[in-house]
Amino acid sequence: MLYTQEDLQQMKARLELQFPDLETIRDVFQSVVNYLQAPAGGVEGYISISTSMNSYSASSSTSP
Repeated sequence: MLYTQEDLQQMKARLELQFPDLETIRDVFQSVVNYLQAPAGGVEGYISISTSMNSYSASSSTSP
């Protein structure tokens, strides 16, 4: 066998941490849009990531 049951459980747990659920992604996106004060209705082409993510993280409840 190339893996154990413990390996499989660790891989599943890591997968959940690396790829959050859709609701979490939406919440973080909304938080970033609010932080950047981007216009409602679409941010495509508007956002440039020149803002430090550390300053965003410090002002929000999310971690980098």
